[in-house]
Amino acid sequence: MKILIGMDLTDAQRAPFMEAAAGHEVVIVPRGGITAENAADAEVILGNPPHAILPQLSKLRMLQLNSAGNDGYDTAIAACPNAKLYNGSGAYGLAISEHMVCALLMLMKKMHLYRDIQPTGQWHNFGRVQSIWHSRILVLGMGNIGTAFAERVKAMGAYVIGMKRTPGEVPPCCDEMHTIDKLDEILPTVDAVCMSLPNTPATQGIISAERIASMKQGAYIINVGRGSAIDQEALLTALNTDHLGGAALDVMVPEPLPENHLLWTARNCLITPHISGGYNLPQTYEYVLEIALRNLKAYLAGEPLINEVNLNIGY
Repeated sequence: MKILIGMDLTDAQRAPFMEAAAGHEVVIVPRGGITAENAADAEVILGNPPHAILPQLSKLRMLQLNSAGNDGYDTAIAACPNAKLYNGSGAYGLAISEHMVCALLMLMKKMHLYRDIQPTGQWHNFGRVQSIWHSRILVLGMGNIGTAFAERVKAMGAYVIGMKRTPGEVPPCCDEMHTIDKLDEILPTVDAVCMSLPNTPATQGIISAERIASMKQGAYIINVGRGSAIDQEALLTALNTDHLGGAALDVMVPEPLPENHLLWTARNCLITPHISGGYNLPQTYEYVLEIALRNLKAYLAGEPLINEVNLNIGY
């Protein structure tokens, strides 16, 4: 069996993969180095190959992505009818949830405004701020990232409302848990909506112009999922007319955001270039490797794997 690993590995990181795959052919290439040629006869791929080469991989049985998102892979893998798709969900909760807390606090405390005037030497008080304590926060998407964020703001005294696609029990990090059909009822009651949704047909445009208009005056939007979830034109209007208190966007449409895009200069808009996840936090990459190694061992032992992507719903 050929196992192709498309990840940057130190000698110490490489060793457990080689040990787990003893007796099999193992090829290791740098992240981004998977090609149609080196993947042609691979049964297992750990990493994110180009979508376009999947139809050529007739021997592929297991594709373990490094990313939590599956964008395009859930449809591209249909060309490999015997392959199953797994993602890196669970690796990114720490990094992204802390980014979300940071962004929400920056907006609530107007830290972006103070940072903006610092180079001018102005000594100016921007006035009233808000607190996470006793605020009502809607966490839209209760996967690993949303749950990690909910735990953090709950610990800071927020009233947390979780929302997801399917019904379930109320976890300790939430005061309420609802399904998406309650969004229109709950959205106007919250001080912040914090989103970590995947990109699926059901989530595209979920925060529409009508829903933005229904939000509480001065509420906040934090989005680390996919930019397609928000009507950006409506968001611009809501920010520039002060209907919303602010928005923190780590994801947009398109990416990279063009330098002349109006979001760059929208009032109280924090933009980061899709960096809340990634590997800027070293622990994230260690978690990714742990998931990949765990699933490789399970596959070779014929045991159940984790993080299989449901191709019918896209995550």
